[in-house]
Amino acid sequence: MGSILLASPVLRAIKKKFPESQLYFLTLIQNKDICRTLKIIDNTMCLDVKNLSTFLIGLWRLFRTFRKEKFDLVIDLEFFTNFTALVTFITGSNYTVGFQTHKRWRNKFYTHRVTFAHDKHIRDIFLKMAHVLDIDTKDKSLERPFISVKERKAIEQLFRANNIRDDEILITLNINAHPLSYNRRWPKENFVRLNKGLLERKNVRIFLIGGKDDKRYVDDFKQLFEHSPRVINLCNRISLEELVALLERCDLLITNDSGPLHLATALEMPTVSFFGPETPSLYGPIENEHIIFYKDLPCSPCLNVYTVKTSDCQDNKCMKAITVEEVLEKVNIFLEKFNKKRKRNFYK
Repeated sequence: MGSILLASPVLRAIKKKFPESQLYFLTLIQNKDICRTLKIIDNTMCLDVKNLSTFLIGLWRLFRTFRKEKFDLVIDLEFFTNFTALVTFITGSNYTVGFQTHKRWRNKFYTHRVTFAHDKHIRDIFLKMAHVLDIDTKDKSLERPFISVKERKAIEQLFRANNIRDDEILITLNINAHPLSYNRRWPKENFVRLNKGLLERKNVRIFLIGGKDDKRYVDDFKQLFEHSPRVINLCNRISLEELVALLERCDLLITNDSGPLHLATALEMPTVSFFGPETPSLYGPIENEHIIFYKDLPCSPCLNVYTVKTSDCQDNKCMKAITVEEVLEKVNIFLEKFNKKRKRNFYK
């Protein structure tokens, strides 16, 4: 989800350069919902890799689309993935763009190659793809996800059902990370202490979020606050589109390095984020009001594009080194400023 949002500026730039074009986006099926919220994407093609049969069926349908559409331009936004390089070649397009690698056979699949710039943010690295097309990339803001009236009404009903008042501070808490990247998680016990500190403010409401794979983890967390109506568990209870509508109404997101962080950034929402295995220099929020915690230990970052974002780390000291006290201090400073300047009406 995060990478798709970070790639949205280059997608928008292409659509602006070629307004009559049809933009197809190929991704895994779990990313379908986020693509649906980005109106710059005209068609989403999805691959389901949960088993061999669904993957092969999806691949066959994909090849049929290639033959039918005859794409004029194909851009491979994956960094060094062999599969997408092969797919780019199979499209038969006469104009293909991808990242240059040390694998010479892979480079031959692209008519135009872009160097991976280690000193730039991922958003800016993606924007280099547009440079070879002589496209203006001055607008670097992330594409704002579309929120329908239906999703806004669903969140309004949720607020009414929980008697949420206009004067309350609404905080979204994302204690999760991708199931395969558990070392990105700030320790659960730290989130528990942080949550208790936040609840000392009588006008704070906290929403817990997450997907299907996060349900047990979040449910266990909620059990520790089962008698507090000010902690509302929405994990696996709302759609991604409704999550976007929720974030739009909330005042702060506190999160591990994961997809919701980039959703909030696209919505111009203040965030508090925790980094360790990955570096915020590449994936951290850039614009607006954001608080980033990153200790930059000698072993950080241990995730990189050359190892397909995998690590054998069994003790994420980089995340454990971030203390609850320093986080609460920064968050309380933000909330004091917020209390003085924000007025709103949820139900007008």
